[in-house]
Amino acid sequence: FMTVQGAVNFANSCGQSHEMVISVSPGVYEEQLYIRSKNHLTIRGAGKESTVIRFDNCNAYTDGVGSGVTSVPELGEAVGKAGGRSVVLAEDCDMLRFENLSLENTHGHGSQAETVYFNSDDGRLIAVNCNFTGEQDTVELKGWCLFRDCTLTGDVDFIWGYARTALFESCEIRSCENANGGYIVQARCESGDRGFVFLDCDITAESGVADGSVYLARSGGDGSCFDNVTYIGCRMGDHIADAGWYSSPAPNPSAPSGENGWKEYLSRNMSGMFLDVSSRYSGSRQISAQEYESRYKDAAAIFSDCPEGTDWVL
Repeated sequence: FMTVQGAVNFANSCGQSHEMVISVSPGVYEEQLYIRSKNHLTIRGAGKESTVIRFDNCNAYTDGVGSGVTSVPELGEAVGKAGGRSVVLAEDCDMLRFENLSLENTHGHGSQAETVYFNSDDGRLIAVNCNFTGEQDTVELKGWCLFRDCTLTGDVDFIWGYARTALFESCEIRSCENANGGYIVQARCESGDRGFVFLDCDITAESGVADGSVYLARSGGDGSCFDNVTYIGCRMGDHIADAGWYSSPAPNPSAPSGENGWKEYLSRNMSGMFLDVSSRYSGSRQISAQEYESRYKDAAAIFSDCPEGTDWVL
């Protein structure tokens, strides 16, 4: 195939549940990907520095996220703005897997510009040894998502969405040079969902990002959604504000519990020393050792409420 999308279209033609692997050779692929109603699809590169899929897209070009698009336009048909502002739009997919590649939205600063929008409420997404690069809204997630040994880069709400559980395990979460005053996460979860969990991650920044200028999360201010974000055993750079969490608007719930809200456990600096968390925002909390053991100690515990079990994350 001359394009990755061509291979994706062929995989779709083989049936929704037929397991397929697309091997992408080294190179830079300037294209968007549209994946709909395809399960058990793996897109595997030759290495995250060798295989790069990238495109310049943003909300100013294609207003909205593109959800509900049912087909790729026919040759000669007007594309319009229905395809959404992301580089990869995946809808109604389960067990979509990215390995050993980089996905980039090259638009830059100033507009919502997802690299990946995983629009699958009950689906599962797995990414291993990948780079996800953008600025505002780099990844937007629903369903059950696992990122392992990946690097995610951005500035404003660059990890966000409606995930039931999105685990970032042994990842680097990197604030880019435009991130002064930025925020890593904006969660819009259902009550009781694990939401966005960072386990044993490095929370880093590019040079030029001022100390104390970046926050672990901010709220979308929607009382119908829950701000479920948890950092477990992560190493945090000096760019993270002492308060940790942005206080305006206040999160939901304003007083976090073991299930809902902004939480942290055993945060360290980049040298491995425990952080002084005495100045953390009062709308967050440090979880207990018992809560850690029962809900957050590893991938199996974090995905214990997934209806498909936990074998797929091990």
